[in-house]
Order: sequence, then C-alpha cells, then structure tokens
Amino acid sequence: MKKLRIAKALVLAGLLGVSLAACSEKKVENKTEQVTQEMKAGYEEFKSEMNAKLDSLDKKIETLEEKMKSESVDAKEDLKEKVSELKEMREDLSDELGELADTTEDKYVDMKLAVEHKYEELETDVEKMFN
Repeated sequence: MKKLRIAKALVLAGLLGVSLAACSEKKVENKTEQVTQEMKAGYEEFKSEMNAKLDSLDKKIETLEEKMKSESVDAKEDLKEKVSELKEMREDLSDELGELADTTEDKYVDMKLAVEHKYEELETDVEKMFN
C-alpha cells in the first residue's frame, strides 16, 4: 500500500513537472513573440523616420545636380564626382536599412546604431557641399 502511494506520488509529481515545464515554455514563447512584435513595430517607426530624412537629403542631392549644370567644366567634374559618392552612400544606407528588418534581436541595436551613424555621415557630407 505504501509503495502504491509512493508510485502515485511519483507519477503525479512527474505530471506536474511536465505541466510546469510546458507552461514555462509557453511563457517564454509568448515573451519572445512579444519582443519580436515590439522590435518589428520599432523598426517600422525607425524606417519611416529614416525614409523621411533620406527623402530630404535626396532633394538636396537633386539641388546639387541642378547646380552642377551651371558650373564650369572643372567645377562640374568635381561636383559630379562628389554627387556620385553621395548617391552611393545613400544607396548603401538604404540597403542597410532594409537589412535591419531581417536581423535578429541581438544584432538589431548595433545595426540600428550603424545606420544612424551612416546617416549622420551622409548628412554632414551633403551639408558640406552647400557651404
């Protein structure tokens, strides 16, 4: 009889352990999904803000291209080269912004900072062209 109670207790404990483990796994899974959704929402907001900033820089680059038409031959060549570099930086930045959507949570913050840094460099380079 005592052995039967011990066996029942062990079976019950085993079932509770499995149930608790499954419950814990579900909580972790839900938390992971919540973090992923928050990251995606944060990315969408960041992407929207960054695209607005990039649109503004695109207009400035277009202004430089218009300015190029009225420059002398030497100045035109120099300006053309610089505008080409700015466009290349702009494309690289756009590519990295797209890659940010597919990154893991661990790498997201670092990649976001890298995108912000590259934007600041591009913005500074564009502004230098107007001074």
